[in-house]
Amino acid sequence: MEHDKDHVSCMALFLQGDALRWYNDNDDGINHRKDVWSFKTIITGLYDHFIHNVALTEASEKFGKAQYIAGEGVMAFYHRLSRYTEQMVRPPDRYTFKKHYIMQLPKGIFNYLLSKEIMQSIPRWKPFFTMPERQKKE
Repeated sequence: MEHDKDHVSCMALFLQGDALRWYNDNDDGINHRKDVWSFKTIITGLYDHFIHNVALTEASEKFGKAQYIAGEGVMAFYHRLSRYTEQMVRPPDRYTFKKHYIMQLPKGIFNYLLSKEIMQSIPRWKPFFTMPERQKKE
């Protein structure tokens, strides 16, 4: 690229703290790993070193803390959980996903699903009908 060196040189002006230290160590430092850094390589390195792990942890935390919102509805809650799992490196298995989904539903919706035998047709759900965790939410 024509202005790649300029972009790399200006990068330090927009960094601070640990990111600036990483940039200086890797681009300018005496122990730098590459002789020539491209703007893309530096951006990718910063992402991998600082943002990647934070973003992945955030998706897991959002999934674990996700709550049903009455105004959105059941399907919106399902899709929100699905979006969180798509952002995870190691998403939960189907059983864990469904367990979290069902356990976060309000008692009325949960009971409706039971009354319609929607969940009873799936043998795995039977342990959830009497789980203490479910009873606490009532």
